[in-house]
Amino acid sequence: MAAKLIKRLKKKISKIRGRNASYFIQENVIQGYGDLKAVLNPLPNVKPVTTKKVIAINELAINDITIKKLKAKFGAPSYILKNDFNIEKHKIYFFRDRVGFYKLLIQFHFINNQFFFASTRISVPKGISVERKQQIVKQALIKYTGVTERKQVKDFDIKLIDEHNSILFVFDYVSFYLNYLADNETKTALYEEYCVATDEDKEIEESKIEIDKYI
Repeated sequence: MAAKLIKRLKKKISKIRGRNASYFIQENVIQGYGDLKAVLNPLPNVKPVTTKKVIAINELAINDITIKKLKAKFGAPSYILKNDFNIEKHKIYFFRDRVGFYKLLIQFHFINNQFFFASTRISVPKGISVERKQQIVKQALIKYTGVTERKQVKDFDIKLIDEHNSILFVFDYVSFYLNYLADNETKTALYEEYCVATDEDKEIEESKIEIDKYI
């Protein structure tokens, strides 16, 4: 009897884990190398604004995040996703939180256990309005710079950089995200591998220009 009960419980836990995996795989903002390039070189057409304050998430400085400090600050993760079938040694720690009526899903990205990127999806039960998004952007600008530009708030054109070269920026596509990019050896190695154009890339681009007259 006990053996059958344990077997049923294990089966139930397995199903729950499977559903959780599907959800967090979908929520992962770095699915593959295209997404990785986008976060390593964020909003290239937006001029960065320098801040004298250290960019942090829940008072944890972006340039100082480790797995140990993450667990000490946030507790046990809601889920740990291994994405190394897409990107080698890529692991994401997910945490859920709630601030007033805002629901937060925070994800911290590590390569080979070294942090380089975090993203917070902010939502409300009936969908987050443009006005609320603008208020969040305005609040971030005031917090880190003390001033706001009307266009930055209206278009969510926010790209803040601190003395450690950590970057805070916004993605507003399907969902609304506050994103945090560290400047460390891991980020630099990834950038050099995936974002710096190789000679082959340059040749391909030059060929596109040359072949244009034959099309």
